[in-house]
Amino acid sequence: MSGSVNRVTLLGRLGADPEVSRHGDRVRVTWSMATSRSWVTMNGEREERTEWHRCVQWGPAAEAIGRWAHKGRELYVEGALEYYVDESTDPPRKLVTIVVQRSVLVGPKPNKSHDERAREALKEFQDAEDARDSRSAGRSRPDRSRR
Repeated sequence: MSGSVNRVTLLGRLGADPEVSRHGDRVRVTWSMATSRSWVTMNGEREERTEWHRCVQWGPAAEAIGRWAHKGRELYVEGALEYYVDESTDPPRKLVTIVVQRSVLVGPKPNKSHDERAREALKEFQDAEDARDSRSAGRSRPDRSRR
């Protein structure tokens, strides 16, 4: 089907520390994150609703998330929805997961004791993005020395 789009963008907080697992030479990281929205009802009352999202990411960028993200940390993700049926429950449940293609830690700047770790995490993210871009475009890795 041409012209279809399956794209999700979220900005939320992690509900727990990410879970890292290895599958051969690949790294898989899963986590749950919460997003909230609020509105004013016709009666003038403020209401808020929190949604929980299951996320999965593969590869070097996922490994960096597994290492640096922790419960409560704010995270920006871009990805696609993937539906599946959990046969282990009775009755089977239809579930949705966000297959993350890009993730970025956001929020307050780390204090000085965390600066070096933050620089390392940023470099890992950049290297993972460069590797992904190089594979998809078939080009060499860009020079980051000018940044």
